[in-house]
Amino acid sequence: GESAAFHIRQGHRRVCLHRVDSPHPIRDHIKEGALLPLERGAGGQVLVAFSGAAGALYDQIRHDQIVFLVGDRVPDLAGISAPVFSAAGELAGAVTLTMPANRFSRDYGQQVMHAARQITTQLGGTYPAPAPLP
Repeated sequence: GESAAFHIRQGHRRVCLHRVDSPHPIRDHIKEGALLPLERGAGGQVLVAFSGAAGALYDQIRHDQIVFLVGDRVPDLAGISAPVFSAAGELAGAVTLTMPANRFSRDYGQQVMHAARQITTQLGGTYPAPAPLP
């Protein structure tokens, strides 16, 4: 019942390649093709982390293989994102679920993780083991 998107990295930004909007009238209104900041939002943080960025936050995202953010890109918006991998084992993108902060629940995390793994499998990839924390 919330909005789902698939983002890829494009230079120092991310682009929304695919999008399914929530049926709720109050929702995030990003469209396919939209360019978004790479360093803000759940999808951007996943793309940065799995592109090898250093730092405790990115180490944690690589370990957890998911990120939960509320108010990071837009104050009243929440996002949950997980990486998707290609057949070559490389980062293919990030699947992200967005919703108004008042509808946020960490319970959505299992569905996001399942979607990321399913898309990885459909691309011919295998989901890697979580990265160890330093």
